[in-house]
Amino acid sequence: MGFFDFLKNKNIHNDNGLNEIYYNYGRGSIEARFFKKNGKLEGVSKHYYRSGELEMEANMKNGEAQFPSVKFYYKSGQLKIESKSFNDDQLEGTHLYYYESGQLKREDYVKNGKILSEKCWDEDGNEKKCKNGFSHDISTWNI
Repeated sequence: MGFFDFLKNKNIHNDNGLNEIYYNYGRGSIEARFFKKNGKLEGVSKHYYRSGELEMEANMKNGEAQFPSVKFYYKSGQLKIESKSFNDDQLEGTHLYYYESGQLKREDYVKNGKILSEKCWDEDGNEKKCKNGFSHDISTWNI
């Protein structure tokens, strides 16, 4: 490795094969690693925090999320959110949300973008009333 190798852009872009995107315009740590087939996401897609820990992973087929669809993680590596399925980019099916301790926080069953059933727990595992206003719009998630 040469003295100025840290200045090289490490990003890899392919419409068919491995793609790697790095922070700081290709000079920092890994930001995302995914595969494409005919320009569409295919296989396991992973996104990382700047510090290098896994932030999100998803199974993709022909550009669409597959079962189990998406998992988000805390920086500690503990599972944060597990969404089981999507339908036209809307959440469907069972979705689980966890405290950083690993304790289940919330379980929702969603159909056509609407919550049909919900259960919530405190950090000690005691069932509690769910707060209103929880969003199943992925773009509003503070991940």
